[in-house]
Amino acid sequence: MIKQQVIKTPIGAIKITSLNDVVTGIELHSSETQTNNAQSTATTQLLNYFKNPLQKLSFHYEFQGTDFQKRVCYALRAIPTGKTLTYGELAKQLNSHPRAVGQALKRNPLPILLPCHRVVSQTGIGGFSGARKGEKITSKQWLLNHEIGF
Repeated sequence: MIKQQVIKTPIGAIKITSLNDVVTGIELHSSETQTNNAQSTATTQLLNYFKNPLQKLSFHYEFQGTDFQKRVCYALRAIPTGKTLTYGELAKQLNSHPRAVGQALKRNPLPILLPCHRVVSQTGIGGFSGARKGEKITSKQWLLNHEIGF
């Protein structure tokens, strides 16, 4: 059964979608306003992450994407909390190109869990979830400050 719940966080509403208790999506800045207080493992862990960025996110999830998108997004798990890599550094690890890495990250269906916010440009913060300005970039900066400042 597909379930959705919306939780309130310091960076706005986040919608968690799951199928048979396996998380399939995390949508930042959800336009849905109805919250669900169900205390699933994912909800509990994400809410705890916003209190303490060292909170391990270890709930079950399923990643939908191409083989390359999976390689890129799974490589994110090796970036420690409070650290960043540039698109170029990550591309070099994957024997790829920074733009290809950026395109794969743009389609990350599980931000925060697969921490694409930890990948930055050589000249600044870079993009986040397909945006180069606005609330998503503000959220990326908040997440980085949250992790670095803890």
